[in-house]
Amino acid sequence: YSGVFTNTLNISNSTGLNGYQYSCIVSGAAPCAAATTTAAILTVNIAPAITTDPVNVATCAPAGASFSVTATNTLTYQWQVSTDGGVTWVNLLNVAPYSGVTTPTLNISNTTGLNGYQYRCIVSGAAPCAAATSAAAILTVGAGPVITVPPANATICSPSGTSFNVTAAGAGLTYQWQVSTDGGVTWSNLANGGVYSGVFTATLNISNGTGLNGYQYRCIVSEGLCPSATSTAAILTVNDPPVITTQPVTVTVCSPSGTSFCVTATNGVSYQWQVSTDGGVTWANVINGGVYGGATTSCLTISNATGLNGYQYWCIVSGAAPCAAATSVAATLTVNDPPAITTPPASVTICSPSGTSFTVAATGTTLTYQWQVSTDGGVTWSNVINGGVYGGATTVTLTISNGTGLNGYQYRCIVSGAAPCAAATSIAAILTVNDPPVITTQPVTVTVCSPSGTSFCVTATGT
Repeated sequence: YSGVFTNTLNISNSTGLNGYQYSCIVSGAAPCAAATTTAAILTVNIAPAITTDPVNVATCAPAGASFSVTATNTLTYQWQVSTDGGVTWVNLLNVAPYSGVTTPTLNISNTTGLNGYQYRCIVSGAAPCAAATSAAAILTVGAGPVITVPPANATICSPSGTSFNVTAAGAGLTYQWQVSTDGGVTWSNLANGGVYSGVFTATLNISNGTGLNGYQYRCIVSEGLCPSATSTAAILTVNDPPVITTQPVTVTVCSPSGTSFCVTATNGVSYQWQVSTDGGVTWANVINGGVYGGATTSCLTISNATGLNGYQYWCIVSGAAPCAAATSVAATLTVNDPPAITTPPASVTICSPSGTSFTVAATGTTLTYQWQVSTDGGVTWSNVINGGVYGGATTVTLTISNGTGLNGYQYRCIVSGAAPCAAATSIAAILTVNDPPVITTQPVTVTVCSPSGTSFCVTATGT
């Protein structure tokens, strides 16, 4: 207190004086009686004090949220919102999604679109006390991850790799790829290592798909505030490439025989035989028809190889896509023409001791000749060997330098070609050897008496 003896009483601090009354005794000159004023009441109100500020709230849309404040000496509450980071503030009204805007607790029924908004409460007490303003509390609202593009099925060829991608909308997203080896019944989290990488990113990489056929992959996308989103499952189909285990082999045949070329392969889906007529420079698909059959099977058949000498054949074995086809080695078809006798040897008649020859003409591939002789009328035959009266026993012409003693002998030629062609045997030619006449007894001079008769005789050898 001060000024207690003046017409103005000053009170420097009113704390604790609520309800006190004050009157002033005003005295004049004696003997006048003093005058006493009426009493004036001092009402002392206590300013509002916030004891608990609202706290930050994080939630996931469209869930609701609430902010609360506690204060003393409070008469009214007014919640405010700032949408610009606390620069400007606006009083809230009880309009959806807001309620309780003039109570200690502000309720928000749906937080969609309110991310980053700030809220504070103005707490007013009795006049003339100034209102108290709470600290601002921030509302963090997660929208929740939304998968916009799920991973797609993939088909690869072992041992190739592949990748699965997921596209999601949201802030601060995290990823966890999972795998199911039992058709989607159970799932387990993947970890980086082995064939897997990027298991915590939007792209899962698989460096080698061998052994993973039928595995399913999905991604768990999380934001932190909101429930995770799980993609649909993508199936990995891993096809094994075709592998030729038995190659076609080169074949030699004798025209007009046929033959076949075969291949065995694993993981083969289809077959296509091809032929090259220019030594392997160009290749064309074999089509069934004519001499060809089985052009799209594992075995190509050729019914008649005539005219196909030197042709090469290989097989294109295709597997399941996207595996590349396997091509076998090229097998060469060698077609030999069989020996054919066009001019057989002719029978010969000579006069001993003259010589003679027998000649044969033949066509075919890589011909060889062997003359044979039969001394028993064609019952048995033996090879002629050069020497003595014989020459050219393995040529087209057999020569006999002296036919003496060979009368009635038969001669034929065995003409052989390239394997596997059978040899051709000519017809037999007969050697007739006539002996020249030789007079062994001359006629002798005779003297007779007429009219007697006589005779002259001669003896001779020969044919």
